[in-house]
Amino acid sequence: MVPPRKRIPRQPEAKPAGGAGPDRAPAKSLRILSIDPALRNTGYAVIEVARDRAGRPSHRAITYGVIANKASMRQSGCLVAIRERLDAIIREHAPEVCAVEAVIYVQSFKTAITLVPRGVPR
Repeated sequence: MVPPRKRIPRQPEAKPAGGAGPDRAPAKSLRILSIDPALRNTGYAVIEVARDRAGRPSHRAITYGVIANKASMRQSGCLVAIRERLDAIIREHAPEVCAVEAVIYVQSFKTAITLVPRGVPR
C-alpha cells in the first residue's frame, strides 16, 4: 500500500521582483534561463533583456554552453550531471524565469519517456 501524500500548506503568491503594478514602475531588465534538453548535450543560455528609456529592448547573453555527457554514461548519471550544472548556473546568475524547449525529435521511445514528464498538459 502506498502511504498518503503529505499536504503542503499553500503559500501566498509572491509578487515578481521589479514587476509592473499599480505602485511600481515597469521592470528595467529580466534574466531568462533557456534550456534545450537532451541527455547527451543539453544546451543552455542565460539572457538579459533590458529596456532603455524609450522602451526599446536590448538583449545580452550572460552565459551559454552545452552540458555534454559521454555516450557511455547511464541515463540516471546524465540527469544528475544536468541537474548539478543547471543548479550551479541558477545560483550564479539568478535568472527570474526559465524557458524549456519541448522535445521534438528523439531516437527512441525509451529516451522520450525519460525526458518528457508524465501527466503534464501540453
